Amino acid sequence: GGFSVDGDPNGDKSFEQECKADGTYTAPKQCVPVVCGVPELPPHSELKPGKEAAAFTESMTIMCKAGYSVSGLPDGDKTFDVHCLASGKFSPSKQCKNIDDCSPFGIDCGTHGEC
Repeated sequence: GGFSVDGDPNGDKSFEQECKADGTYTAPKQCVPVVCGVPELPPHSELKPGKEAAAFTESMTIMCKAGYSVSGLPDGDKTFDVHCLASGKFSPSKQCKNIDDCSPFGIDCGTHGEC
């Protein structure tokens, strides 16, 4: 899985070659990676610029918008990757959670919080 003649996950996965009168084969078709395209973005996120789409075995990076992280913590990851699967769909996406702008001790209150 993960490859087809035209990059479509439901496309042909095989092809035939014929023997010509001169004893050679007709030109073979190429197997190309299945194309996933662009992932659906979770709320409060955007695609990292620079990549238009992804195909099987490739990934795309999603960035949380300002004020959000994967864990909801100020020092939490702000980016994560989704991977193009053989099915033509992307791996499950993480979510971008609103950062709690107050420190665990209530001392450093950010611009979006009331401590």
